[in-house]
Amino acid sequence: MKEQTSAERLSEILSWKYIDEGEKLYRLLEEPYDKNQHLKINKQLKKVAILESKLEVLESHLNRSNSNKPLEKKKSNLSELGVSNITKSIINDLVESDLKGIEEYGVNVDREDYDLGDWLKETYQEMLDSTKYLQASIKLYESKKTV
Repeated sequence: MKEQTSAERLSEILSWKYIDEGEKLYRLLEEPYDKNQHLKINKQLKKVAILESKLEVLESHLNRSNSNKPLEKKKSNLSELGVSNITKSIINDLVESDLKGIEEYGVNVDREDYDLGDWLKETYQEMLDSTKYLQASIKLYESKKTV
C-alpha cells in the first residue's frame, strides 16, 4: 500500500472537516427560524466556503504534483481558465445575493414553496424594478451630459 504524502493526508482531513461543517450547516437550516438564525447560517456558510477553497487549492496542488505532463495539470482558479474580471465579479455578486437572501429572508432560490407562477411574478417584479433603475440612470446620464 502506497504511503500518503502530508498533502494527501491534509486533503483527507480537510475533506472530513468539510463534510462535518456541511452537516452542521444542514442542521442549522432545519432549525426553526428566529431573528438570530441568519447570523448563525451566514457564519456557517463562510466556514464551509473557506474549507471548500482550501480543498480546491490543495487538490489542485496534488493534481499538479501527480501529473508528469504539463497539459494534464488542472487550472486552479478562474483567471487561469481565462475567465474575465467581469465574469468573476458577476459570480461574486451571485454568491453575495444568495447570502443576502438567506440573511434577509432565511432562504435562497433553492426553495420548494414557489411554483412556476410565483417565480414568473417574482421575475416580473424584478424586471419592473430594473426598468425603473435603468430609466433613472438614463435620466441622470442625460442631465450630466447636457451640463
